[in-house]
Amino acid sequence: MEDKKKCAHPTCGCPALPLMDYCCEECRDAATREVEGEEPMKTCKCGHEDCGGEIEIPAETQGILMASEALAT
Repeated sequence: MEDKKKCAHPTCGCPALPLMDYCCEECRDAATREVEGEEPMKTCKCGHEDCGGEIEIPAETQGILMASEALAT
């Protein structure tokens, strides 16, 4: 049985996709942005259960979700 290679993004614990260095586009894009000078992520945002990462939600969507939750209560 072949060992799976870990995703190349430092905060991610997922296995990389076959023939790739990352588990998904989100991790690859995050690594690219960090190389270009963006602040490194403290936790993975790919959303895969393997690493327990969180899904990155845009600020506009977060506002809509918070408003809809407040209306529901």
